[in-house]
Amino acid sequence: MLRLKKLIKHLFAIIFGVFLAFIILEIILRIWHPFQYTVKGDKIILAANIRVKMKNKWIKKLDDTIYYSRNRIGLRGEEWPLDPEKFTTIITVGGSTTECKFLSDSCTWPEKLRNRLNLRMGNIRLNNAGLDGHSTFGHLVLMNDYIIKLHPKYVLFLTGTNDVELDKSGDLDDQDIKGVHTHSFKYFFKSLFNYSEVGSLLVSLYRNHLAYKKGLIHKETDPGQLKKSSTDSVKRSEKIALQQKYLINYSLRLNKLAGISKNNGIVPVFITQPALYGDVVDSTTKIYMGNLKLDDFDCSTNWQVLQMYNDQIRKMRDQGIAVIDLASAMPKDSKYFYDFMHYTNAGADKVAGILADSLTQILK
Repeated sequence: MLRLKKLIKHLFAIIFGVFLAFIILEIILRIWHPFQYTVKGDKIILAANIRVKMKNKWIKKLDDTIYYSRNRIGLRGEEWPLDPEKFTTIITVGGSTTECKFLSDSCTWPEKLRNRLNLRMGNIRLNNAGLDGHSTFGHLVLMNDYIIKLHPKYVLFLTGTNDVELDKSGDLDDQDIKGVHTHSFKYFFKSLFNYSEVGSLLVSLYRNHLAYKKGLIHKETDPGQLKKSSTDSVKRSEKIALQQKYLINYSLRLNKLAGISKNNGIVPVFITQPALYGDVVDSTTKIYMGNLKLDDFDCSTNWQVLQMYNDQIRKMRDQGIAVIDLASAMPKDSKYFYDFMHYTNAGADKVAGILADSLTQILK
């Protein structure tokens, strides 16, 4: 009995110590928070007035020093005009392939696009609202929370890769928890954590862990280092068939983005998602990529899946919505990509050139 009492005493001491540490950390994080969120609870957090100089030691295809900044409203690019009605205003929305997190400010495709459009048309103001890891679930919140209040004339949506096999808001941009939910332990703790800085930090770290597991992190990829492993026809067919249940809701989200835009006097322009992988030969290395293993499937299958999501964007033309088929126009050349999705400086410039050619026919 004495031993049990001693054990209980130690247990309560541990619980009290953990609780006290939690309270102290909560107070510290509320006073000074060293981490920057893009998502917290049911809100997107845009950190403003950032100036960062990063030393690049992990992606050889990119610059040794990367200059990253966000303006006073939390977007990449020049300061948003106080009188936007006097300009042709554009905001780009997407995930990491829009944000271009590891390209310097002057090298991102939105910035290069702004420069090209100004040379051709003049009077352009463009900001980059891309957020690493975000899908159309996050874009919907971003539109409602921020962008419609800025009154841009055009919004460019580059979507696709982060929406593959996603039929509800995921852990990378979980936006739909409001209040405290009790219908499951998972949602109870997630919604409860929204009211705590420590909880939000834990959720953020968990999201980063999931991003790493899903391969949605930035690391240089050499096609020549991938193993050859063709996906068998049965497994490929199952993968293709699986997409149907996701594509329906993806299409609905695309239409919601278009609806929000139109209802607020914004012209939406949708852009298909390019990638290096596919049933093709890489122009630079001369390596055939179709039978290279990427995750659990070969590159040919992965491209076929992504094209199904791109097709949902292409169908929007039937509604009179502007679509730019970047996926078809972008060359599959490793000099333009540092992995299978993200652009080098040359790739961003190529994207900007393709988009500028199409946008000069769209912008009024």
